[in-house]
Amino acid sequence: MTPSVQARLESFVDEHGRPPAVLHIGNVANNGYSNSKILNRAGIWADAMAYDYFHIMGCPEWEDGRLTGSIDLAGTVDWDSLDLGGFERPSWFVQGPMRLCIDYLRSCSIGDEDQAELVWRRLAAARRDIVYPAAAPTPAAYMHHHRFDPAIARRWQGHEIDDSAGVPFEDRVAQLVSDFHEAFPERPNPLTAPDFEPYRTIYTDLVALCSRYDLIQGNSTDPVLAMIAGVRPYVAYEHGTLRDIPFEPSAIGKMTALAYFKAEAVIITNPDCKEFAERLGVTNAVFIPHVIDSKYYEDDVGTDVPFDADQFVFCPARQHWDDKRNDIAIRGFAAIADDFPELQILLPSWGPDVDRATSLITDLGIIDRAVFTAPLTIRQLISTTRRASALIDQFKFAVFGVIGPTALASGTPLVTRLDHSLSAWCMTKPPYFHAEDVASCAASLRAALTVDTDRHAQEQFDWMRTNYWYGDVAQRHVELYLDVLDRTPGENPAPHPAISPAG
Repeated sequence: MTPSVQARLESFVDEHGRPPAVLHIGNVANNGYSNSKILNRAGIWADAMAYDYFHIMGCPEWEDGRLTGSIDLAGTVDWDSLDLGGFERPSWFVQGPMRLCIDYLRSCSIGDEDQAELVWRRLAAARRDIVYPAAAPTPAAYMHHHRFDPAIARRWQGHEIDDSAGVPFEDRVAQLVSDFHEAFPERPNPLTAPDFEPYRTIYTDLVALCSRYDLIQGNSTDPVLAMIAGVRPYVAYEHGTLRDIPFEPSAIGKMTALAYFKAEAVIITNPDCKEFAERLGVTNAVFIPHVIDSKYYEDDVGTDVPFDADQFVFCPARQHWDDKRNDIAIRGFAAIADDFPELQILLPSWGPDVDRATSLITDLGIIDRAVFTAPLTIRQLISTTRRASALIDQFKFAVFGVIGPTALASGTPLVTRLDHSLSAWCMTKPPYFHAEDVASCAASLRAALTVDTDRHAQEQFDWMRTNYWYGDVAQRHVELYLDVLDRTPGENPAPHPAISPAG
């Protein structure tokens, strides 16, 4: 971090006896986990809660486990049955039923190590029963990969917490209904009290949980929880959410719109979503990229890759043609395949359009040139991208998601569709090969396969260092948090006496 930001963070610690305490709620695509990880390293106390969400791409093991072999994609995975190369999920990340998640975080925040460890084991058992009931690992087996670290509870020692339940639920709902009408008077489907009924039973616990932190970061639609709890401040983290959900007439759509409108700040990760934020009346949006962390630059990411191919073009986007336009990549490869006889195309074996992909590859006469791979963890994705001669990304959204920067960080030529006018407000133009139809995909793929790879890889690294560096992502978060806390002092009921540092 820059000296000025580091000095501000140290000033907070001097004043409160501890770093800022932040809770990340929600974990779509591991955004809560990944951001909390780099923030803990940067000196923030960051917890992450993935309540009632168990998809494999929302698990720390998917992000950082050093997996050997392949996994069978069924939406969830029994991680305890796999060799993760010594990786253990951190104790600041809690995943399971919401009430157990809240109980665990509360136990940590009052320094009750015994209760925290007990709930940690209950969470592991609950995940086992919910996610993979056919598996029956012993407690020793699942604790091997999910070991509770008492330091997470000890770091809260001395912190007196106010467990007051805030205003009555009905009063809070009435205020939010009124706020929606004031913010969006022209919307034909107003927010109503019955829209909030699913949150009634969790309201008191939610207020008590959120009040234990200086700031809440809600990911995707989860700023709704911080808004309902009525704690300030909270930050909304966009993850493609703003493109459609806040404009839906559904209850979650209306609540999400209001939650982003009321947030102390809105973090934009997809540059095109700035337009949608402005449509909601958001005036405090900032750009912070997706986390492309230090492992993307490690010499050895520590995994194998579960396929057999030497020279290949990698097309990692799932087979979902409406969202990704995978057919363009397949046809583009077929158009230049005769000129590169040793080259294969590597495709994911998952998504709703796998059969369509297989049929198209067969019809184009390149079935012997195609390799389908099982789902890859992030570390396997990095290893595979590094080995690829080129990577072809999606063609629908003309902005970066995660795959594009992965290619740039790995030094692999990237073929994709970008409209830089959508992202010029927050980044410089990246080095890539533009494609938006079959002809341009074929031409750009040919160019990518014949480029000076050393020179191009250096250009890619330089661009990432300037626009997407993981240290800058952490610093932007820290600086935003400090700005927000300076603007909203004393909003949360939790006092801030001296706390001993984490052991």
